[in-house]
Amino acid sequence: MFDEISEGAERNANCRRSVVEKSLLDDQEVLGNQSFIGLLQAMTELAKRAIPAFFGTVFKHLIDISNIFFAGKIASFSVDQEIYNASDIIAGVGLGILCYNVFIFSVSWGLSITIDTLTSQAFGSQKYHLCGYYLNRYRVVSTVLFLFQCILLLNIGDILILIGQAEIPCRVCQIFIKYQLIGLFCSVQFEGLRRYLIAQGVYNMIVYIQCMCFFLHIGMISTICYSFGLEVESLSYINLLTNIISLVLLTLFCMKTSQIPREGWHYELGSFEGLAQFISLAIPSTMMRCMEYWVSEIIMIFTGWCGAKDQAAAIIIFNVFLAMYRLISGISMATSNLVGNCLGNNDAKNAKQYALASLCVAFVPIILCINFLFFCRYQIMSFSDDQEVIEKGVSLMIFFILICPFDFIQGSLSGVFTGMGYQKYGSMINILSYFLFLIPLAYVLGFVYGYGTTGIFLAWVLGFLVCSILVTATVFLTDWDHLTKKIQERLTTTI
Repeated sequence: MFDEISEGAERNANCRRSVVEKSLLDDQEVLGNQSFIGLLQAMTELAKRAIPAFFGTVFKHLIDISNIFFAGKIASFSVDQEIYNASDIIAGVGLGILCYNVFIFSVSWGLSITIDTLTSQAFGSQKYHLCGYYLNRYRVVSTVLFLFQCILLLNIGDILILIGQAEIPCRVCQIFIKYQLIGLFCSVQFEGLRRYLIAQGVYNMIVYIQCMCFFLHIGMISTICYSFGLEVESLSYINLLTNIISLVLLTLFCMKTSQIPREGWHYELGSFEGLAQFISLAIPSTMMRCMEYWVSEIIMIFTGWCGAKDQAAAIIIFNVFLAMYRLISGISMATSNLVGNCLGNNDAKNAKQYALASLCVAFVPIILCINFLFFCRYQIMSFSDDQEVIEKGVSLMIFFILICPFDFIQGSLSGVFTGMGYQKYGSMINILSYFLFLIPLAYVLGFVYGYGTTGIFLAWVLGFLVCSILVTATVFLTDWDHLTKKIQERLTTTI
C-alpha cells in the first residue's frame, strides 16, 4: 500500500513540476496522495495557512474600524443646514459599512466561496487550467450583479428611512456610500483574485499588499483629518482610492509572478462554456454567506428601533467583535482549501482530519476573543465620548462573549462546508437557524415582551447555538468516501 502511495506522490510531483516553475514550491504546498496525517500535524498545517489568511481579512476589517473611529472625530457635519452630532455620524457611517458589507461584500464573498470550492478541488487534481476559468467566471458574474447592486445602494438612505431608521444617520449613510461605488467594485474584484491565489497556496504577497494599503489608508485619513478637517465625503473618497490601489497592485503581481500556473489566466472561450455550472454552485454559496450578513443587518435595524444611541453602541461593539472574528475567517479559508485539495486528490481520510483540526484550532481564538471583550469599555471609549453609548455598549458585552464560541465553531466549520461543496446544506441550515428561529425570536423578545436590545441579543446567542449544533452534526455525519467519489466524477467531466 505504502509503495503505491509513494509512487503516486512521485507521479504527482513530476506532473506538478512540468506545469509550474520551481519557484512555485517556495510559497505553495499541494497535498498529493499521502499517508494518513495525525491530528497535531493537521492542526499545524492549518494554523500555518490560517495566519496569513487571517491577516489578509483583518486588514480589510481594520479599514472599516478606522472609518468608524475617525467618523467619531467629526464634530459636526452640515447637509441642507442640518447639524449632526457624533452619535449620528458614527451610526450613519456604521450603517454605511454594514450596508455595503451586506449588499456588496457578502455577495462577493459568497461568489468567491465558489472559487474556494472549485479552484481548490481543481488544483488538488492538477487541472490547473480550470483554476483560471473559475476566476474568469467569477469576474463576469460579479460584474453583471454589481450593476443591480448599484441601483440599490444609490437609494439605500431612503430605503432605510422607509423601514423606520432615524433620518439623520440614514442621510449620512447615503453620502458615505455613493462617493465610493467604483471603489466597492474594485474591492469585489480584489476579493475574487485573492481567493483565486489562496486556493493555490499563495498568501504572502496578498498580506503585504493589504498591510501596505491599510497603513496608506490610515495615513491619508489622519493627514486630512488633522490638517484640513475631515468630512464624510472625504472619508468616502479615501475608501475609493484605497480599494483601487489594492486591486491594481494585486493584478500586477498576478501578471508577473511565476508562483501560479499560467493556464486559464487570460480570458478564453473555455472560461464561459461552464458558466451555468459555476452559477449553480454560486447561488447557494452566496445565500450561505449572505444570510450571515443579513441577520447582522436585521439585528442592527432592530437596535435602531430602540434608539440611535442603542444602535451606535451595538455597531461599535459588533465591529470590535468582528475584528476578532477575522481569526476564524482565516481558519475557515485555510480549511476550505486544504479540504478541497484533499477531496480533489481523492484523499477522503485526510480531508476529514482537516475538518476535525479546524474545530480544534477554533478554540484558540475563542479564548482570545472572550478575554479581549472583557476590556470592551476602553475600546468603546476610543470610538465615542457619549457616556450613554459607552454604558449601553458595556451592557451588550456579555452577549458577545456568549455568542463567541457558537459563532466561531460554525464559522470554522463553514470552511469545511466550502471545501466539500456543501453550500446548499449550509444555506438550508442558515435559513432554519437565522430566519425561522433567530429573527422571529429577536422581534418577540425585543418588542413584544419589551426587553429591547437585551432581548434582541439574547435571541442572537440562541440562534448561533442552534446553527453551530446543526453545522457540526452535518460535517461529522457525512460519508466522506461517497463525497470524494462524487467530486472525482465531476472533475472528470468538467469543462
